[in-house]
Amino acid sequence: MSHASLLKSVLQVIVAIASIAIVILWIDADRILDTAADGDVGLVFLVVVLMPVNVILEVLVWRPVVRPIDPGQSIATLTRAVLAGFSLALITPARIGEFYGRTFESERADRWKVAASVLISRFGEQVVIAFGCLMAASVYSRAVGAEGWVRLLFPAAFVYWIALGLVFLAGDRLFSFRLLPRRVSQSFDFLASVSLADRYQSLGFAILRYVVFTIQFVLAVRAFGIDESMVVLLSTCAVVFFVRSVTPPVSFLDLGVREGAAAFVFGYAGMSNAAAFNAALAIFGINVLMPALIGIPFAVRHLSKKESGA
Repeated sequence: MSHASLLKSVLQVIVAIASIAIVILWIDADRILDTAADGDVGLVFLVVVLMPVNVILEVLVWRPVVRPIDPGQSIATLTRAVLAGFSLALITPARIGEFYGRTFESERADRWKVAASVLISRFGEQVVIAFGCLMAASVYSRAVGAEGWVRLLFPAAFVYWIALGLVFLAGDRLFSFRLLPRRVSQSFDFLASVSLADRYQSLGFAILRYVVFTIQFVLAVRAFGIDESMVVLLSTCAVVFFVRSVTPPVSFLDLGVREGAAAFVFGYAGMSNAAAFNAALAIFGINVLMPALIGIPFAVRHLSKKESGA
């Protein structure tokens, strides 16, 4: 890792610690601890049970997009790549290591294109998140009152949905204009080989994954004491996901960002921001840290091979 990358990583860790500290001070540490102590362990366990489903669905979202670059890769191989990406994201700024880690199992393919395919599959997931917010905006607006920033929810989600939808469904035409540096544009040439059917298949799995992590979040907020109607909870979760998505990755693994977004959005709707904070932190531990720990052996194996020149 270069000195510049190391400095960025250190700065992001500092920002993450500061962000978490600010959110805790805003909510009140005692309330957070009391809410955590009263949490329903059974519901949290159900969130953990859904973690492997979440990971496999992420693999299935990516598979139709990466297939033209590296055909024949099995689900098991791609899963190892995804887990290695989770691990490297822990030690690199802005989670760049996730893109690098996913190239480990693609020894004969163009690794720039493999990394680009990860970004494109991410765009597909963001399309689904934006659409979820579009569906939820009116319900959330009625619950809290359509004032201030809430009035921007629908138009912002609509613009985000259209923009990323164009990139995901028509990216091969957009990148053909060579608006980006040549090496970057060439990395996205593979999109011409990704059929519309494959893109829709990726979107379909992205919808399923969205359903799974929405269920996880609903279970988590209920575990920490939020007992609202399912419609209100689903719409609020959708808004949290969207707010989190449009916030730049300024901290280590977005720590403080997702928790702050959850506390703010739920608290604005009159629900416990302490419970929302604990739920978001639990989701981080289950959906990010746990897969990253599982992926460490795969990441270490490939990094060792690279250092030995194998």
